[in-house]
Amino acid sequence: MDDKRNKLQQKYWVDRIDGRDLSGGDRVDSKYFVLDYVHDPYAIPALEAYAAACSRDFPNLSIEISGLIRSLKSQS
Repeated sequence: MDDKRNKLQQKYWVDRIDGRDLSGGDRVDSKYFVLDYVHDPYAIPALEAYAAACSRDFPNLSIEISGLIRSLKSQS
């Protein structure tokens, strides 16, 4: 049996709430990567890296992600 857990594959359907990824939108060719930050032990390090990477251009997003991380770590 093929173990699909070790492969990058489509597992979710994700749509933008603002519809920009629909036909005619400026994000029509978007691809998304979904993280389960409750059950996936690799998600928090990925969120930490993303918060650090976006901090200069999107400081508010970085702050919010960092707050989420602190909250998740305090629950464990």
